Amino acid sequence: IFLFVTIIAIVVSARKSAKISEFSAMLHQTLIDEQTGEIDEAKSGLKAIYENKSSPSGVKALASLRYAALLFDEGKNLEAVKIYEEVNKCHSCNSYVRDVAGLLEIKILMSDEQESKKEDLLKRIKMIESSAKSLKYHVSEQRALLEMKNNNLAESYRIFDLILRSPNKSAAALKER
Repeated sequence: IFLFVTIIAIVVSARKSAKISEFSAMLHQTLIDEQTGEIDEAKSGLKAIYENKSSPSGVKALASLRYAALLFDEGKNLEAVKIYEEVNKCHSCNSYVRDVAGLLEIKILMSDEQESKKEDLLKRIKMIESSAKSLKYHVSEQRALLEMKNNNLAESYRIFDLILRSPNKSAAALKER
């Protein structure tokens, strides 16, 4: 039985490794396509990785970030936001990648005149902020900016003050601004 379990574990590991290699090669090809000006080809490849249920989470997250950026460049803001939100909520993804996705989601929503006025935006930002790790203070900064835009100056100043007083290294760059 031990030998059988070992063989199955080796086969599963080999398949997983092959799948990662396959999707990594696809992602690499999209980089080449984009660099050579074949944006439609790059977008198609990124979309294929994004939509494939068997894409490894790390490769899928990176492809999704790039695919969402291309959609954003085309003015498809809400489609990009949807993808960034999915990556931000991906529990098997790298925490920094999740934070980047959440921050990009917020920045797009705040830059959109209609979306920035929606009442649930502050709630969405707080949810992203509560789960953020590496970029927590960058998300907090966005919340402070929204509070300022909403003329809630006391709360905005309180958030900026928390960032200024933070001993966290990730807040250092924000303090210099």
